[in-house]
Amino acid sequence: MHDPKSLILVLGMKRSGTSVLTKGLETMGVSLGNHFMPPNEFNKTGYWEDRDFHELNFEMLKSCTSNRARRILPLGEAELDFLLSSPYVIRARELLLKKIPNHQPLALKVPTASLLIPFWKKICEQLGVALNIIIALRNPISVAISVERSFQDIQEKSFWIWIASLLSSLKYSEGHRRIIVDYDALMKNPAHQMGRIAQVMDLPIDRKGLHEYTDHFIDPSLRHVCQEQELYSNEELCFQLAIQMYKELLKIAMDQMPWDELKQPFERWFQKFSSIQGLLVILEMHEFTIAKLVDLYLEQKNKQELIV
Repeated sequence: MHDPKSLILVLGMKRSGTSVLTKGLETMGVSLGNHFMPPNEFNKTGYWEDRDFHELNFEMLKSCTSNRARRILPLGEAELDFLLSSPYVIRARELLLKKIPNHQPLALKVPTASLLIPFWKKICEQLGVALNIIIALRNPISVAISVERSFQDIQEKSFWIWIASLLSSLKYSEGHRRIIVDYDALMKNPAHQMGRIAQVMDLPIDRKGLHEYTDHFIDPSLRHVCQEQELYSNEELCFQLAIQMYKELLKIAMDQMPWDELKQPFERWFQKFSSIQGLLVILEMHEFTIAKLVDLYLEQKNKQELIV
């Protein structure tokens, strides 16, 4: 049915439904790891994200640069070469071999993974692990509003992160088993979306598990934002590009367009994105500076409290 060693990467920006999507893979006998990040106020039903991989990815991104908060731009060739010649390779290989069960796929849901796909592709090649990719899609307007409400990030930055995440996922998933799943479609008809995934990934579905997932785990009330484009206006390039991408990618997610028709639109999107990468570097540097100032403030505050 599937490769003896198989990894499924669940990619997508935060607030795009990656957690509920990942949980659904259990209906196909997929392992989700064994060291989960706990639920919190932002995700009450759980993240279904293995903390060991989360921490490794975070460390790798942090090691690539000392003056930027890497949230938008994917790895450059020099950064990838650095990681592939570092001790992170051994850690990544050991972690995969330890976590992937025999004759059972392992699913990894890590928000930063879209920036690190080239690294994990190389690790999978070295180990002979089949790499499969699920791309979580959600209306970028809904994502931006949800992120702003939950984390106070400005919407323009969220649009750029959404764009970068999707472009990277599309670029590096080519040649692998892959599927796009729309969040709103998943919430409306989870059984159908699980069926689409099972067909592409060549996996059986446990009907009892599917019933438990669709009838008891899925909770439409947790979808707090469902924004219609017609009710939202923004003239920024990031908004216009994100909407163009969403409209085309939604056709693939709804099985209305084949993958090969995406080649020309993708090239146009990638050119637009590449044309302003210098500005995005500045945005990442600015965010890094603010984060450092916050850390220094909290450090000084903690010291003062200890003195008192």
